[in-house]
Amino acid sequence: MLGLLLLVASVSILLSARVASAMSRGIRHIIEAYKKLSEQIYVSVPIPKTRDEIELLAVGFNSMVEGLKERDKLRTTMGKYMTASVLEHLLRGEVELGGKTIRVTVLFSDIRSFTTLSENMDAQRWWGCSTSTSPRWSPS
Repeated sequence: MLGLLLLVASVSILLSARVASAMSRGIRHIIEAYKKLSEQIYVSVPIPKTRDEIELLAVGFNSMVEGLKERDKLRTTMGKYMTASVLEHLLRGEVELGGKTIRVTVLFSDIRSFTTLSENMDAQRWWGCSTSTSPRWSPS
């Protein structure tokens, strides 16, 4: 009888250790990925097949990482074509379907021989010449 009790206790301890090891491994992967995420290094975590909260946490973490990657890709791509304030407005979701009517001012300017001059300049030099003509053109 004592032998059977020891066998059952040993099996219980081994199974508990295995479950605890699987859980701590999943949490450890998430913690390591979180540390990298704080350095803006986007890594996904392996999904443990435990059918518990650790698996749900890993799935949620990976979904969050994909969302952050997409947001940064949009920010990088769209940031080339619009100002930071417009981009932030779009990313916050403050865009109304159907558009919005606002009053704006547009300046058209004709600088003598500008086309001929600008064709021989790189982008940085062109921007420098443009902003020196009127400093208020540059974004503040």
